[in-house]
Amino acid sequence: CTFFVCGRTLLHALDALEPVAASPLFDIQQHTYSHIVFRDVRYQPAGSNAEAVLPETPHVALREELAFTSELIRKYLGRECIGLRTPFGYYRGLRDRPDLLGIVQETGHRYVTSWGRNEQNGNPTPWVQPFAYGAEGFPELLEIPFQFWLDGVWFDANGYGEGRAFREALRGAIDEVVEHDLVFATAFHEWCAVEANEEGTGWIRGLIEYARERGVEIMSYSDYWARVTPGA
Repeated sequence: CTFFVCGRTLLHALDALEPVAASPLFDIQQHTYSHIVFRDVRYQPAGSNAEAVLPETPHVALREELAFTSELIRKYLGRECIGLRTPFGYYRGLRDRPDLLGIVQETGHRYVTSWGRNEQNGNPTPWVQPFAYGAEGFPELLEIPFQFWLDGVWFDANGYGEGRAFREALRGAIDEVVEHDLVFATAFHEWCAVEANEEGTGWIRGLIEYARERGVEIMSYSDYWARVTPGA
């Protein structure tokens, strides 16, 4: 799997991340330094008439955070950072934003995973498949959308005691992947695994086991990028 790590988290939990980085099973890429947003985030809690808005981050802050976090990963974990997961995720990812894509590419990234919402800014995210940002002038920059349900969004809607139900929902997603020959890029959070008792209910393990049972290949984001990128 791929860990998309915030730079601040890396510095505060280095002892936990060092053995992960030493394992060939785990890929480590970045999630900005402090979880800043690329595009405006609008959120309205269920049952509320109030809307919260997080405005997009100034370009200079984005550039510095991406460059600094890549350097931290290189310095402390000995890994080169080629992938970026944007915090929150957006409908259509970074489509129509060459200014943002330029910063992503300038800071050494070869792929970004930013499309993680549907048209209503919620979930489930449609089964949009990986694509290059050629229309924006960045044909070598790959988008790997993360589809279906974000764990936190699903548990907010259904309850954090419903890990077994989420496991069954994920099994249904795998059936969809098999039926339509899809790429499924999942997105899970470490805090959510704790809060929703993954250890006791097995919603991540159940996904992996069922994917293997159905013959779905499992790989990191970076391995997928290398597979589909000529000369990578």
